[in-house]
Amino acid sequence: MQITISLAIRNTKLFLRDKSAVFFSFLSMFIIIGLYALFLGDVQVKQIEQIIGKLEGIRWLVDSWIIAGIIAVNTVNTTMFSLTTIVNDIDSKVVKDLYTAPIKKWQIALGYILSSWITGILMSVISIGVGQIYIYLTGGELLSLIGNLKVIGVTILSVISFSSALFFLFTFINSPRTVSTIGSIVGTLVGFIAGIYIPMGALPEGVQTIMKTVPVTYSTSMFRQIFMEEPLNKVFEGAPVEKINDYIQTFGVKIYWGNSEVSWIVMIGILLGFSLVFYILSIIKLMYFKRFE
Repeated sequence: MQITISLAIRNTKLFLRDKSAVFFSFLSMFIIIGLYALFLGDVQVKQIEQIIGKLEGIRWLVDSWIIAGIIAVNTVNTTMFSLTTIVNDIDSKVVKDLYTAPIKKWQIALGYILSSWITGILMSVISIGVGQIYIYLTGGELLSLIGNLKVIGVTILSVISFSSALFFLFTFINSPRTVSTIGSIVGTLVGFIAGIYIPMGALPEGVQTIMKTVPVTYSTSMFRQIFMEEPLNKVFEGAPVEKINDYIQTFGVKIYWGNSEVSWIVMIGILLGFSLVFYILSIIKLMYFKRFE
């Protein structure tokens, strides 16, 4: 285990030393926050005011919605960028040097996976801090201690889950250029699936169904339920239940299959199951197919 931990530390340090990789893992977050701070946030506030009137806390509600989505996306992006160390090591033949040492393949693979967990969680926690500062500066409130613990728990679960699929994907890649292309595609798709650009309820039913088959949708929902609990209670205090439910469904705060709400237990199970399936596939791939040669 000591060998695996040493490899994980080495991979983490390599990623953190790569300032461009660290910068680009946060770039989408800053771009989206900038867009909402400049004009998209005001647009969404006005849309909600047209529906329920000018009520105190709407800006807090909107900011919480977008920040929760950004954090969900970052659990994917930061994990993905940290896994580029694998491809860089393959390209520079470092992995072949590791193979000459008395280290087993599974130890090498686990070293990369643990590194992606460490980096993904660390960078996502930073995103949580930055997001809360933004919410506070625009008139909202910080999460409670329990709220922060819940967010960190969902972050850990999300990073572990998404790293499994990304690691499996990267077992097929040998070129750093390919990683950059895939990173751009995945980053854009995840932002769309998380409902950052267009709320889920504003999309056609068929598109919503596809989104519900992707685990990041459930991760985003959990983040939003935590971040938006207080502003929802404040904005919709005394409002008819129908209006609250319409907003929750339209903006993807909660996920429904038909008329049934997807519970937290089910969402956690989906993320854990997703993680297990792709880690098993990764192990099979590493055991029965040539990977680094």
